[in-house]
Amino acid sequence: GHVLVAGQSGSGKSTAALTLRALAAKSGRAAVLVNAEAYIPGRLAYLVCNALSSLTGSSAPLAVGRGVLSDPTAVVVFDGVAEMPVASRDALATEVGPFASATPGCLIVLVGRDAAILNSVLPQYVAKRAYVLRGIKPDRRKDLVADVVRPLGVTDDYTVARIAARAGYALKSAANVPYLLRMAAELIARGFDIHGRAQMYSVFTEDIA
Repeated sequence: GHVLVAGQSGSGKSTAALTLRALAAKSGRAAVLVNAEAYIPGRLAYLVCNALSSLTGSSAPLAVGRGVLSDPTAVVVFDGVAEMPVASRDALATEVGPFASATPGCLIVLVGRDAAILNSVLPQYVAKRAYVLRGIKPDRRKDLVADVVRPLGVTDDYTVARIAARAGYALKSAANVPYLLRMAAELIARGFDIHGRAQMYSVFTEDIA
Protein backbone atom coordinates (compact mmCIF):
# COMPACT_ATOMS: atom_id res chain seq x y z
CA GLY A 1 0.00 0.00 0.00
CA HIS A 2 0.87 3.68 -0.08
CA VAL A 3 2.61 5.25 2.92
CA LEU A 4 1.92 8.22 5.21
CA VAL A 5 4.78 9.61 7.33
CA ALA A 6 3.74 12.15 9.97
CA GLY A 7 5.55 13.91 12.81
CA GLN A 8 6.00 17.31 14.37
CA SER A 9 8.45 19.82 12.94
CA GLY A 10 12.02 18.65 13.41
CA SER A 11 11.13 15.04 14.16
CA GLY A 12 13.08 13.81 11.12
CA LYS A 13 10.47 13.54 8.37
CA SER A 14 12.59 15.08 5.63
CA THR A 15 15.60 13.08 6.79
CA ALA A 16 13.48 9.94 6.58
CA ALA A 17 12.46 10.89 3.04
CA LEU A 18 16.09 11.38 1.99
CA THR A 19 17.01 8.07 3.61
CA LEU A 20 14.18 6.35 1.74
CA ARG A 21 15.48 7.75 -1.55
CA ALA A 22 18.99 6.48 -0.82
CA LEU A 23 17.77 3.02 0.22
CA ALA A 24 15.56 2.77 -2.85
CA ALA A 25 18.51 3.64 -5.08
CA LYS A 26 20.64 0.92 -3.47
CA SER A 27 17.89 -1.61 -4.17
CA GLY A 28 17.59 -0.52 -7.80
CA ARG A 29 14.32 1.40 -7.46
CA ALA A 30 13.70 5.01 -8.42
CA ALA A 31 12.49 7.16 -5.53
CA VAL A 32 11.69 10.72 -6.54
CA LEU A 33 11.54 13.25 -3.71
CA VAL A 34 9.35 16.24 -4.58
CA ASN A 35 8.53 19.40 -2.65
CA ALA A 36 4.74 19.33 -2.33
CA GLU A 37 4.63 23.02 -1.41
CA ALA A 38 5.92 23.84 -4.91
CA TYR A 39 2.93 22.10 -6.50
CA ILE A 40 0.88 24.08 -9.02
CA PRO A 41 -2.64 22.71 -9.67
CA GLY A 42 -2.81 20.76 -12.89
CA ARG A 43 0.96 20.34 -13.14
CA LEU A 44 1.69 17.18 -11.14
CA ALA A 45 3.86 15.62 -13.85
CA TYR A 46 5.83 18.87 -14.13
CA LEU A 47 6.50 18.74 -10.38
CA VAL A 48 8.00 15.27 -10.76
CA CYS A 49 10.03 16.45 -13.78
CA ASN A 50 11.41 19.39 -11.78
CA ALA A 51 12.49 17.04 -8.98
CA LEU A 52 14.24 14.78 -11.47
CA SER A 53 15.87 17.70 -13.26
CA SER A 54 17.27 19.18 -10.03
CA LEU A 55 18.71 15.79 -9.09
CA THR A 56 20.24 14.87 -12.44
CA GLY A 57 21.21 18.33 -13.67
CA SER A 58 19.44 17.84 -16.99
CA SER A 59 15.94 18.64 -18.18
CA ALA A 60 13.42 15.81 -17.83
CA PRO A 61 10.72 15.66 -20.54
CA LEU A 62 7.11 15.75 -19.43
CA ALA A 63 6.65 12.18 -20.63
CA VAL A 64 9.22 11.05 -18.07
CA GLY A 65 7.26 12.64 -15.22
CA ARG A 66 4.10 10.92 -16.36
CA GLY A 67 6.02 7.68 -16.77
CA VAL A 68 7.31 7.80 -13.19
CA LEU A 69 3.78 8.30 -11.84
CA SER A 70 2.61 5.24 -13.79
CA ASP A 71 5.63 3.04 -12.98
CA PRO A 72 4.90 0.31 -10.39
CA THR A 73 8.62 0.09 -9.54
CA ALA A 74 8.89 3.81 -8.76
CA VAL A 75 8.35 5.64 -5.48
CA VAL A 76 7.18 9.26 -5.43
CA VAL A 77 7.67 11.00 -2.08
CA PHE A 78 5.70 14.21 -1.54
CA ASP A 79 7.33 16.16 1.30
CA GLY A 80 5.42 18.96 3.06
CA VAL A 81 1.90 17.84 2.10
CA ALA A 82 0.25 18.82 5.40
CA GLU A 83 1.83 22.27 5.16
CA MET A 84 0.25 23.06 1.77
CA PRO A 85 -2.57 25.62 1.48
CA VAL A 86 -5.94 23.87 1.59
CA ALA A 87 -6.87 24.75 -2.01
CA SER A 88 -3.56 23.45 -3.37
CA ARG A 89 -3.80 20.30 -1.27
CA ASP A 90 -7.32 19.61 -2.52
CA ALA A 91 -6.10 20.04 -6.10
CA LEU A 92 -3.20 17.68 -5.40
CA ALA A 93 -5.63 15.10 -4.00
CA THR A 94 -7.73 15.31 -7.16
CA GLU A 95 -4.71 14.94 -9.43
CA VAL A 96 -2.85 12.26 -7.50
CA GLY A 97 -5.95 10.13 -6.85
CA PRO A 98 -6.00 8.33 -10.23
CA PHE A 99 -2.30 7.42 -9.88
CA ALA A 100 -2.84 6.21 -6.31
CA SER A 101 -5.61 3.86 -7.39
CA ALA A 102 -4.16 2.85 -10.76
CA THR A 103 -2.88 -0.65 -11.43
CA PRO A 104 -0.07 -0.45 -12.24
CA GLY A 105 0.96 2.81 -10.58
CA CYS A 106 3.78 4.18 -8.49
CA LEU A 107 4.08 3.82 -4.74
CA ILE A 108 3.11 7.14 -3.17
CA VAL A 109 4.60 8.40 0.10
CA LEU A 110 3.06 11.49 1.70
CA VAL A 111 5.09 13.34 4.34
CA GLY A 112 3.81 16.06 6.67
CA ARG A 113 2.96 17.10 10.21
CA ASP A 114 -0.59 15.73 10.47
CA ALA A 115 -1.46 12.12 9.69
CA ALA A 116 -5.18 12.86 9.30
CA ILE A 117 -4.47 15.52 6.69
CA LEU A 118 -2.16 13.16 4.82
CA ASN A 119 -4.83 10.47 4.88
CA SER A 120 -7.36 12.85 3.31
CA VAL A 121 -5.18 13.35 0.23
CA LEU A 122 -5.33 9.74 -0.96
CA PRO A 123 -8.61 8.00 -1.87
CA GLN A 124 -10.14 6.22 1.11
CA TYR A 125 -10.43 2.94 -0.74
CA VAL A 126 -6.70 2.51 -1.49
CA ALA A 127 -4.47 0.55 0.87
CA LYS A 128 -2.12 2.67 2.96
CA ARG A 129 0.07 2.48 6.03
CA ALA A 130 0.73 5.34 8.45
CA TYR A 131 3.82 5.98 10.53
CA VAL A 132 4.37 8.73 13.12
CA LEU A 133 7.92 9.82 13.92
CA ARG A 134 8.32 10.41 17.65
CA GLY A 135 11.74 12.05 17.55
CA ILE A 136 14.79 11.06 19.52
CA LYS A 137 14.30 8.72 22.47
CA PRO A 138 15.46 9.87 25.94
CA ASP A 139 18.25 7.28 26.09
CA ARG A 140 19.77 8.70 22.87
CA ARG A 141 19.68 12.38 23.81
CA LYS A 142 23.09 12.35 25.48
CA ASP A 143 24.66 10.86 22.32
CA LEU A 144 23.16 13.60 20.15
CA VAL A 145 24.27 16.31 22.60
CA ALA A 146 27.79 14.84 22.62
CA ASP A 147 27.91 15.04 18.82
CA VAL A 148 27.01 18.73 19.06
CA VAL A 149 29.21 19.93 21.93
CA ARG A 150 32.42 17.92 21.44
CA PRO A 151 33.43 19.93 18.34
CA LEU A 152 32.95 23.00 20.55
CA GLY A 153 35.59 21.73 22.99
CA VAL A 154 33.41 19.93 25.54
CA THR A 155 35.07 16.55 25.93
CA ASP A 156 34.36 15.16 29.40
CA ASP A 157 31.31 12.96 29.88
CA TYR A 158 30.15 14.77 33.03
CA THR A 159 29.82 18.12 31.23
CA VAL A 160 28.10 16.48 28.28
CA ALA A 161 25.59 14.84 30.63
CA ARG A 162 25.04 18.15 32.45
CA ILE A 163 24.36 20.00 29.19
CA ALA A 164 22.00 17.24 28.04
CA ALA A 165 20.11 17.44 31.34
CA ARG A 166 19.84 21.24 31.18
CA ALA A 167 18.65 21.14 27.59
CA GLY A 168 16.08 18.45 28.41
CA TYR A 169 14.78 20.42 31.39
CA ALA A 170 14.50 23.64 29.34
CA LEU A 171 12.73 22.02 26.38
CA LYS A 172 10.47 19.61 28.31
CA SER A 173 8.54 17.46 25.76
CA ALA A 174 10.20 19.29 22.86
CA ALA A 175 13.53 17.66 23.83
CA ASN A 176 12.59 14.73 21.60
CA VAL A 177 12.85 17.01 18.54
CA PRO A 178 16.44 16.58 17.31
CA TYR A 179 16.98 20.04 15.85
CA LEU A 180 15.64 21.77 18.98
CA LEU A 181 17.83 19.61 21.23
CA ARG A 182 20.86 20.40 19.06
CA MET A 183 20.05 24.11 19.19
CA ALA A 184 19.69 24.12 22.99
CA ALA A 185 22.83 22.05 23.52
CA GLU A 186 24.97 24.33 21.38
CA LEU A 187 23.72 27.50 23.06
CA ILE A 188 24.22 26.05 26.54
CA ALA A 189 27.72 24.85 25.66
CA ARG A 190 28.53 28.38 24.49
CA GLY A 191 27.42 29.86 27.81
CA PHE A 192 23.85 30.97 27.12
CA ASP A 193 21.24 30.45 29.83
CA ILE A 194 18.38 28.53 28.20
CA HIS A 195 15.21 28.07 30.23
CA GLY A 196 12.42 27.59 27.68
CA ARG A 197 11.72 27.08 24.00
CA ALA A 198 10.40 30.58 23.26
CA GLN A 199 13.31 32.21 25.09
CA MET A 200 15.72 29.90 23.25
CA TYR A 201 14.37 31.12 19.90
CA SER A 202 14.97 34.72 20.97
CA VAL A 203 18.53 33.96 22.08
CA PHE A 204 19.19 32.04 18.88
CA THR A 205 17.94 34.77 16.53
CA GLU A 206 19.76 37.49 18.50
CA ASP A 207 22.95 35.45 18.26
CA ILE A 208 22.50 35.12 14.48
CA ALA A 209 21.98 38.88 14.20
